[in-house]
Amino acid sequence: MTYAADHGARIANISYTGIAGSSAIPSAARYMNSKGGLVFVSAGNNNVDENVVPDPAMVVVSATDGNDAKASFSSWGSFVTIAAPGTNIWTTNNSLGYSAWNGTSFSAPVTAGVAALMMAARPDLGGDTIESLLYSTAVDLGAAGRDPMFGYGRVDAATARHRRPDEGPGHGRHARL
Repeated sequence: MTYAADHGARIANISYTGIAGSSAIPSAARYMNSKGGLVFVSAGNNNVDENVVPDPAMVVVSATDGNDAKASFSSWGSFVTIAAPGTNIWTTNNSLGYSAWNGTSFSAPVTAGVAALMMAARPDLGGDTIESLLYSTAVDLGAAGRDPMFGYGRVDAATARHRRPDEGPGHGRHARL
């Protein structure tokens, strides 16, 4: 991550277990943040409250299913900041074909991809602004506002793409900041 940040990367995705509770990763994430970047991390697939202390340097992503419910396998906790689809995600497989897979390892890069598209559309915006826009445009699921299952809600690429930074938080189900 440090190498990537030093060479201009503004988005990093880490999709394997134990990252949010690591000591090295948050340090590298803070470094990337200082360079205007964002680090996206999978919440985990243990279907438990991971009891990880939240770290503002990382965007921690839980998984939703096709009905906008928490995916049955998705971990949760106060460290979750946003959710994204994580069930029946089509990707390459070891048989040189494609198949549907499940996991927060798919939710985190979906969210990272939305942030990357936002940065590409508005390269003048810093990571903090992009992160704020991601959260303020997310579809609020579960308890109103930020909650341990969905964070600020399910990422909403269409709404995030059209929101200007000067518009402030969304309205209705999107209002959270």
